[in-house]
Order: sequence, then C-alpha cells, then structure tokens
Amino acid sequence: MTLLETSVVKHFGNAVQFERELEVYRSGLPMLPRLLSFHRPFSITLERLEGRPYLDLLSLETVPLLAETIALFHRSTYAEGTCICHHDNQPRNILLTGKRFYLIDFSETRRDPPESDLTHLLLFWAEEFDPPAFELLCRSFLTLYLDRLPVEFHRWQRCLGASILRFDLRRALYRGPASRTFSPRVQQNRSLLRSCPIALIKR
Repeated sequence: MTLLETSVVKHFGNAVQFERELEVYRSGLPMLPRLLSFHRPFSITLERLEGRPYLDLLSLETVPLLAETIALFHRSTYAEGTCICHHDNQPRNILLTGKRFYLIDFSETRRDPPESDLTHLLLFWAEEFDPPAFELLCRSFLTLYLDRLPVEFHRWQRCLGASILRFDLRRALYRGPASRTFSPRVQQNRSLLRSCPIALIKR
C-alpha cells in the first residue's frame, strides 16, 4: 500500500483479491472511500480517509449510525438471504470520519448470509465490553439493523459458530491476546450472542 497526500494506492499480487475489492468500490456506496482509478490486476487508487478505528469510539451515541451504515451496505446487494459481506470487519477496517462510518479493505469479501458479517463484528465487542454494556450496545445495534434487514435464527446460529472458529483462529495466527477470548466475561458475552438477536432485543 502506498499513502499519498489525498489518495491511497493498494497493490495486489492476487487477481482474485483485486477483483473482490474492485467490485465493491465500483458500487460507489456512500460508506466507501471514492474509487479514483484502477489498473487491472495490479492496483486500485482510492480517496484517502483520515479516521479512527470505530471500536475506539463505540458508544450508545455512535452505534445507531454504525448499524445504519452496515445495514445499508448489506441491503445494497441483498437477495434470497445473502449479500456481499465485508468479512474482514476488524476495527481498523471500519473508520469513523467526522459523522460518517466508512468501510475499507475488501480483499476477503464474498457473498454470504448477512449473519456472517454481524456475528463476526460482535465478537470484537464481546472482548471489549463488560456484559451489561455489551448487551446494551448489541440491543441498540440490532434493533435498528432489524428494522432494515431480516435475520434468521438458524442462520444466525450457524454463522456464529463459523465466526467464532474464524475469530479464534485469527487470534492464534496473529498472536493476539488469546487469554481474553477465554475469560469468563467474554464467554458470558458469547453466550448472550447465542440467544439470537430477536431474543436479545426483547430482553
């Protein structure tokens, strides 16, 4: 990646990753940095954004905007229970700039049930917040999201299991704080996620 004054040039050695990213950025959705140019299959040039990882600023004030942003992103390609999912929605890939959230880095994106994105996103929250705060944030987020897109119980359960495996594997591969993942607090939060969003927002 090359950082310029007003742009970012992403370099690719993998044509599949290039096409995944290009497909998303060509959509021109408002939560994406603007596509400036591309040279298939080597590079994509994007508007440079100055923002902070969203999880540093997540609160009951910012979470509705985040829910609106992700719901709009999913809804733009939603059909028959699947949509284009970010898939690599770690905190550094969701930036808060001013009063808008932006999504970046789509080299792993693919069409999946939206529950795949949602469950993986909320696993990061499960490590950051105590259970009462975690529940309040999830309830606020999911209440707004569910007003815009449906979530299905069995898909949620299946995707949560897959997201936990992927999340924990990445923690191990990148030597993250694995001990936090197995703490009582995190396990309590994960148990809450297993209740499915419909049950959670009715608590």
